Amino acid sequence: AAAAAGSPDAVALAAVDEAQPQYVPDVSQMPASLVARYNNELVQLRQAKRRLLTTLARIRAARATSRAGPADHQTRRAVVMYLDNASHDSYLQQLNWWLYSWQSVGLNSSDFDVVLFVHPKAVPRLPTPLCQAVPADSSQLDMSPTLPGRCLYHPLVGIHERESGYDGYLNSME
Repeated sequence: AAAAAGSPDAVALAAVDEAQPQYVPDVSQMPASLVARYNNELVQLRQAKRRLLTTLARIRAARATSRAGPADHQTRRAVVMYLDNASHDSYLQQLNWWLYSWQSVGLNSSDFDVVLFVHPKAVPRLPTPLCQAVPADSSQLDMSPTLPGRCLYHPLVGIHERESGYDGYLNSME
């Protein structure tokens, strides 16, 4: 059961291969083998997204015809990360590649968000205006499933810094 022509699922499937990244990292200083590997992984990610969207269309169609009623309950999805106040920039490079991939496969065009909990000292180093702060009054945050994906951040001092008895790795699991 493929997505019906013109349906949101069909539009999303058609957009997978046309998705263009809004943020492109500088690859001029990277080894060609790393760039080639990344491009190969990007193709694999697009294929995986196509499979995911096809499956989602089948699930929605099945739910619409089941006794449970139509598939009118929608939610947003997100990946959640913690960025520490590291003295090196490797975490920032990883975040930039993650955001580039998120955009390249078109996840930013759907209801898929990137939510970052960030050490306050690391906030100025976030890619802006791509990543935006969560409003102080979170009730003002529009969570409509029809909005495109967003990169949102909220400052957080990790548990290890607040209570030194905890291992530093617990910051990312808090």
